[in-house]
Amino acid sequence: MSKSKKSTRDRYPGLAQEASELGYSYGHLWSVISGRRKSRSLMEKHAEYKRQQTEAFRAARVTANAPGVTTGVSGSPGLKEAATR
Repeated sequence: MSKSKKSTRDRYPGLAQEASELGYSYGHLWSVISGRRKSRSLMEKHAEYKRQQTEAFRAARVTANAPGVTTGVSGSPGLKEAATR
């Protein structure tokens, strides 16, 4: 029994969206990230893009974990809101 190869999309999830947001084609970005092509400017832009994404994710987590912030499921009130009713 042979192992199935992981698809490129499994190895680089979200790459198509990143490529379009950076203004490059998926194939070019994939080639540079996988090491088949060299592009210093693209690698710098991609690294900056990833840094911004990470900062935005961290900021969202901090905001979500702030005191008084409640989260509900599909519009239902959060636990704190339900407890005060």
